[in-house]
Amino acid sequence: MTLHEQVLGRRHAYNLAVFIFLMFAIGAAVSKNFPTFVAMRTLAGFEASFFMVAGQAMIADIFAPVSSAIRPFILWIT
Repeated sequence: MTLHEQVLGRRHAYNLAVFIFLMFAIGAAVSKNFPTFVAMRTLAGFEASFFMVAGQAMIADIFAPVSSAIRPFILWIT
């Protein structure tokens, strides 16, 4: 968990990430030239990686780990 998530909670961190992503998307929509468009889309792509990480953390908070998911890997090693 990042410092921002520990202080404000995951919901606030998620909403902040949505807002920043929206700003980059709007920046891409109103861009006047191609380099600005590419820069905004690249920054939006980097910002979107937060959703993958935060989504996994949220799912890990909701569901308990299951030991049977590790069993096929152990059998494969032995």
